[in-house]
Amino acid sequence: LEFLHLTTAAHWDGIDQQITAWLTQESAGPALLCLDAPLGWPRPLGEALAGHQAGQGLPLAADRLFSRITDLDIARRLGKRPMEVGANTIARVALAAVNLLDRLRAGTGRHIPLAWAPGPLDETAAIEVYPAAALACRGLLRPGYKKTAADRAAMLAALEPQLPLAPQWQDACRRSEHLLDACLCCLAGSDFLQGLAPAPPPELWPVVRQEGWIWARDLPA
Repeated sequence: LEFLHLTTAAHWDGIDQQITAWLTQESAGPALLCLDAPLGWPRPLGEALAGHQAGQGLPLAADRLFSRITDLDIARRLGKRPMEVGANTIARVALAAVNLLDRLRAGTGRHIPLAWAPGPLDETAAIEVYPAAALACRGLLRPGYKKTAADRAAMLAALEPQLPLAPQWQDACRRSEHLLDACLCCLAGSDFLQGLAPAPPPELWPVVRQEGWIWARDLPA
């Protein structure tokens, strides 16, 4: 894992332009886009709301109505529960993420499917990742790991040598929690490309293909 460039953008235009430029340069091969955002919604929520009328009850457990199978899986495996895309403001982030993928498809002419098989890629694809899970699966998740520059510096030290950052990138991550999270997303992507993140069991594929899946390693044995 090697970091060549770290940046943030204040507007979507800048994000679209930068990623499109990276994906369309002559030397660009297959790329893995690692998004810290839900890429789907709970299937039971969609099914329940399709015919719902105001004032009617919804005879479903809140956990399954608002959380996806992958959210419950991450909580079970790693002890960290992601925000509920069906109940929290993270839904706005999810909408922005899937719309970003559509704009990148249009801007690059690439299909950019979601990747479902851990390992090397044959084409540019995207996966859903979760920075807290990338830490939890390494036994490094601590409350407030990115609140202050000192917290971020301590986390970077704990991640060495798994997160090999040049001094200028370490300084940048100490200044910005967003850049630190971006690096953790890349770390999760590296796990995926090495085949270290478990795929859903076969019986869950029909639901997971609709809801999405957070790719994260298991806890150390």
